[in-house]
Amino acid sequence: MGYRSDVRIVTSQKAYRELQEYVEKYLAKDKDLEVDNLLECTDINITGKNGILIGWNGIKWCEYCDFKGVDAISAGLKNLRIKEYSFRFARFGDDYGDYEEIYHDGNDNKANYLPFVSLNRSFDDDEIIRDLDYLAKQKEKAGIEI
Repeated sequence: MGYRSDVRIVTSQKAYRELQEYVEKYLAKDKDLEVDNLLECTDINITGKNGILIGWNGIKWCEYCDFKGVDAISAGLKNLRIKEYSFRFARFGDDYGDYEEIYHDGNDNKANYLPFVSLNRSFDDDEIIRDLDYLAKQKEKAGIEI
């Protein structure tokens, strides 16, 4: 399965259209490769009055290491910065300390007021209890005293 990340991007609707166009052109350069356009397969895609929130859960997010779909998004965000569009990007990985945040406030004053990505990490006590119960059953089957 490998190392996975959860990713969120917030943009204005205008910036999102720019990102879509850029990603499509970026991926079209490598016609020999069949690469999924990640913007077409998001886990989160919510359009609000002031912008768009998109994201992926449990995705392999490795820039510049043969993940062309990720490279296209990363290059698209750099393009948004160059063209002075506002955006917010956040990614956290499996490791607790692995958190990355990139943002830019462009010249368009109306789009400058994008919310930052809200992150909430918490303990999943129910999963821990399930794992403990599972381990106890495995030990019982093996005849190991708990």
